[in-house]
Amino acid sequence: MTMHDSGSSSGSFSPSPGQWDGASPSPKRRRVEIFLIYFCFAGVVILLWHAGRTNVKTITPTKFEVIDDPQDAFAVWKGAAVRGRTLYLFDRYLEIQPVSHAEFRFRPEEFSGDLTVKSLCSAILRDRYKIRLRHRECGIDMLNEILESRYFYAAWKEKKSLSLSSRAKRLIRASRGYPAGFRTLSENRKKVVIQLNRLIIEETYPLICPKSVKYRAEEDNYLYLAIYEKIINKIYHIIPDDAWPEVARNLSVYPYVYFGERFIRMAIHEGVPLIIMRFSDFDPVRDPVLVSVASDCWSDVEMERIFSLLSGGNIRSDLITVSGRQEDGLAGKSVPDA
Repeated sequence: MTMHDSGSSSGSFSPSPGQWDGASPSPKRRRVEIFLIYFCFAGVVILLWHAGRTNVKTITPTKFEVIDDPQDAFAVWKGAAVRGRTLYLFDRYLEIQPVSHAEFRFRPEEFSGDLTVKSLCSAILRDRYKIRLRHRECGIDMLNEILESRYFYAAWKEKKSLSLSSRAKRLIRASRGYPAGFRTLSENRKKVVIQLNRLIIEETYPLICPKSVKYRAEEDNYLYLAIYEKIINKIYHIIPDDAWPEVARNLSVYPYVYFGERFIRMAIHEGVPLIIMRFSDFDPVRDPVLVSVASDCWSDVEMERIFSLLSGGNIRSDLITVSGRQEDGLAGKSVPDA
């Protein structure tokens, strides 16, 4: 066997022209590279989608709760710590009025026991923030004037080095670029400023400042509460067949409602899809779902069919709530685990 040194032309590697000199690859090679990039990207997307579908916390064994009213289901869902779920709502009616945001201004009734208006107001004044106030006496009016100040965050930042919550930081980013005058702001921007200043005060004086809530809602808006809490991300509203004409007529005045042959589809708060179907057209999905049944809206025959879907495994549910009459004894029956 003959060995060749590196300088010999025999047996040495000679790159083709343009292979190492930065020349563009051939069109065929470029197409292959683009295909591989898209293939890898699609694979990542599919894996993430599959992980999102399979990473749903289910309850074992299946939990069956008898409740007084449909809105009581929210407390059951929240207590079970379920999130990101599809809901099957067997009910004739659905309240879809939005939840009203909380009024973040201070109210006298918030202060009780060790929480007093005077102690909070005095603590803020002692820190001598560089903002001008019309009100000179400690009271609710002074506190609410501070909430309306566009300069409060800047003045607070000069005095404090406290790390604010992520919620407050989001509001800080949202309010950047707002005009200086509070009265010139739109109503939505005013809410941002008031909420930001309220959170700053709450987090700076946690022992003497009452905590605000994110939202207030009537009991009938329990579905919106569940959406706010990220419990529900899709709703199938299954109604009695004889209610279909009334529901279709009521929704005909709303924009962006799609009327299909067997369903009505619309989006409610935060884009959550709402699909309305007649009971006779209902076709369950395979994923485990939450189920809420308002039994007063259904005949005994229909309630037996609903239970048959649950007990037969056609509906996979790990958390079922039933409100209304219970003389049919459904609460005492067993349902297979999801």
